[in-house]
Amino acid sequence: MPIAGLRLGVPCQYVLDGLDPEVARAFGAALTALSSAGARVVDLDVPALLDLPAIHKDGGFAVLEAYALHRRLIGEREPDYDPRVASRILRGREVRAAEYIDLLEQRASFIRSADRVMAPFDALAMPTTALVAPPLAELEASDEAYFRANARALRNPSVINFLDGCALSIPCHERGTAPVGFMIGGPSGSDRRLLAVGLAVERVLTAS
Repeated sequence: MPIAGLRLGVPCQYVLDGLDPEVARAFGAALTALSSAGARVVDLDVPALLDLPAIHKDGGFAVLEAYALHRRLIGEREPDYDPRVASRILRGREVRAAEYIDLLEQRASFIRSADRVMAPFDALAMPTTALVAPPLAELEASDEAYFRANARALRNPSVINFLDGCALSIPCHERGTAPVGFMIGGPSGSDRRLLAVGLAVERVLTAS
């Protein structure tokens, strides 16, 4: 797709909260480069995103589906699992069927709302993660630091997952600095269009 006239929507809520300074700078510079190249970059008001923390308070689909897949094996060989991974998987056994059905309904409603917002655009744009990769020693030393970094790393990709959508992550950092991803996302079934958008975006970001 040509970059001129490409329509990119940038959600203002949630996905831009608490960014590392390096992420904020690289993402802002990428938006400026794309806009200068002729893309139409539009800030989007998506208040439904603010509901996601409450919807995911019990771990969301990832926990439920992981427990369904692993429940027999983890029952027999839990010591063989990474304890941090095992603790997340085992949260799934506490969720009741009614809560799972509620989650399905919340997801369907969220998708309908998001589809209306995304309809005028070729793709959504957001930082892939809120942080650059932290030092491994910090995560090894503290469960609290690990789970905090893990949640920040998963937050934005989880938005697209909850939409049952698809996404690409394109490097947008300056050479010699910590990697930062520029994520473009779209609704379910938009893979071919998103790949075409990604090629157009990549050409600009590689040249800038």
